[in-house]
Amino acid sequence: MKVNNEVHENRGNAVQAGRIGSLHITPLAPPTTALNGLAPSVSSFAGRAAELADLAEHKVVVVSGLGGIGKTELVLRFAEDNDFPGGRLFWNFHGYDESKRTDASTALASFLRALGVMEVPSAEADMAVLYRSLVATRKPMLIVLDNVCTAAQIRPLIVAKHQVVVTSRHLLTGLDAHQLELHVLPQPDAERIAGGAEIAKLCGRLPLALQIMSALRKTDPGHDWADELREARLSLLRHDDLDVRAVFDLSYRALTLEQRRFFRLIAMHRANTITAEGAAAFAEVSVPEARKRLRELRIAHLLERDNRFHDLVQEFADELRNHEDSVSTVMAAGNRFVELNGAGHSPDWRLVSWCAISKLSDDGHVDTAARQAAIRPYLGQLDPEVLMGIAEKIQELSAKALSMNTKASGSTRRQ
Repeated sequence: MKVNNEVHENRGNAVQAGRIGSLHITPLAPPTTALNGLAPSVSSFAGRAAELADLAEHKVVVVSGLGGIGKTELVLRFAEDNDFPGGRLFWNFHGYDESKRTDASTALASFLRALGVMEVPSAEADMAVLYRSLVATRKPMLIVLDNVCTAAQIRPLIVAKHQVVVTSRHLLTGLDAHQLELHVLPQPDAERIAGGAEIAKLCGRLPLALQIMSALRKTDPGHDWADELREARLSLLRHDDLDVRAVFDLSYRALTLEQRRFFRLIAMHRANTITAEGAAAFAEVSVPEARKRLRELRIAHLLERDNRFHDLVQEFADELRNHEDSVSTVMAAGNRFVELNGAGHSPDWRLVSWCAISKLSDDGHVDTAARQAAIRPYLGQLDPEVLMGIAEKIQELSAKALSMNTKASGSTRRQ
């Protein structure tokens, strides 16, 4: 049946219809969203059961730790293991790379587009209001704010309703969030990735180093990778776009010039832990200042909680010191430390102080290998006669320490 439409009156833009036979309405297409585009976690992921459980128990979490410790991989595995019906948002802030670093506005704009917003406001405050309004009505979501260097970088993106996970090399204690610090993997998990106990140990049980070695072993399964690691660890620990040295360097470049010098000099310390007094002697600063700078390095995860260095980080610091500090600077730092500990002021100690700062082995003997490692970066800068003298003194000191230890053991037995 044909129905005619009748027009009673036409007044320019407004038309009054008397009768409408048919009306066709085309609905707008739903906005395109991108809420489940997270990358998969690596196949070599192992362990971290306690950390994954900890993540699940808190709404807003800061996952922090040394570069290469596996923060992002932990979050990606968490995203795979849990259901988030409202979707998943992810943004890498590149907080430690000045050439790539982004701010909250860039992340907000990306999130709004992912949520289907066609016209994103230009002002950050307006973007933040719209973002919070949109996510407030959604089912549970996962919002990952990756590679953040400061709390200010992400404040507008924190929402209380959903699971928000922040990853950073710094302790972002300025955020009202649960703090989850990552440490190296337990030995069994490290061995599972590396394919052996010795390689796991040489990698310092650092997940990035283990991942690199896992990939390298596939390129040449029959090669003695442990032997090559012993010769040049940091130089070997790079494959494709993975590079342990480069990761450490980003953390180092985020320090101030004063913090960098402090880091290089106190890393001469070969004992298990370093005190504020010892650090002050190395760096020639006051004890309160040393205490403050030690805390700053712990916050940046370039120093562990108990003032120990991860061995790969210490090797990285040795390389830096070789390039950035003169021999006289290093020897003076070693002398100050030795004097603080009462080792005496004889020419013997003056000559070898900076390479003699090494821990004793478990049986109380001098760790000669550690002393030799301490001096190795400077071999090319020292006079051959000085080198010969240092070698002789190292042997002499080792013999004296062994003799003293033997006498002490005999005295103990007689008692």
